[in-house]
Order: sequence, then C-alpha cells, then structure tokens
Amino acid sequence: MKEQSRQLDFRSALPVLLYIPNIIDYVRIGLLIGSWISYYPSAWISLISYVVSILLDAVDGMAARHWKQTSAFGAWLDVVVDNLGRGFLWCQLCNFGFFVTALEWLAFVCTHTLGPTWKSNIAGPRFSISCRKLRHFEFEPSPGLAVLHPF
Repeated sequence: MKEQSRQLDFRSALPVLLYIPNIIDYVRIGLLIGSWISYYPSAWISLISYVVSILLDAVDGMAARHWKQTSAFGAWLDVVVDNLGRGFLWCQLCNFGFFVTALEWLAFVCTHTLGPTWKSNIAGPRFSISCRKLRHFEFEPSPGLAVLHPF
C-alpha cells in the first residue's frame, strides 16, 4: 500500500518537475557548470555562459507567471540556482569567495527552514539567534563587488 502511494506521489509531482520555468532553471544549471569549467581556458566563454544564465533568471519568473506554472519546488529551485551562480562568481573572482558563499547558503537554510511563511515567523523561538541576526543584516551580497575586487 505504501509503495503504491509513493508511486502516485511521484506521478503527481512529475508534471511540476517538467514545468517550463523549471526546465529553464535546469538549463541555467548547465550554463553555470559550463561557465565554471570554461573559466580558466576561456574567460569570455565563461562570461557569456554566466550572462545568459542571468538573463534566463528573468525569463523563468516571467514564464512561471505567464503559463501559471508556479510551485514551491520552482521557487526553491530558482533560489538554489541563484545561489549556485553567485557562489560560482564569488569563488572564481575573490579569495574570500568560499566564505561569502557559505554565508549565502546559511541564509538560504535559515530562511527556508520554516517554509513559505518564514518572514512572518522569523521572530519565533524555532529560529536560532544566528538566523534572526542574519535576517536583520539582510545579507544579499552584490556580485558587482566581486568584479571590483583587485584580483
């Protein structure tokens, strides 16, 4: 009985995995991996792949609203891909990039622990003090700072 219910859950979740905005995010992941791999052989190819990924970030949100294909998974996936992209940029361009990336992932984990109502529940006892302080700090580093960093 349990095995049968798992199959039904997977079948009902499959369409969400194939939503057009999610497919765009899968392409973005491929572009980011390509950008990471091509950084040292050709910084220009890496830059073009990264910029296309950024442009597709705007397209996936518009596509989700246009085709009414919004989902909790899609919102989560979009943030994960954004973090991967910024993490790539920080790690490639700055000596302290791994630290900044770790803080971004900490912020992601803290804010997504309580689900979609995390902003209204941030003062609650289930959030650790570090998560509350991180939220008040509004940690959202600008990749532009990494570009200005003297290599």
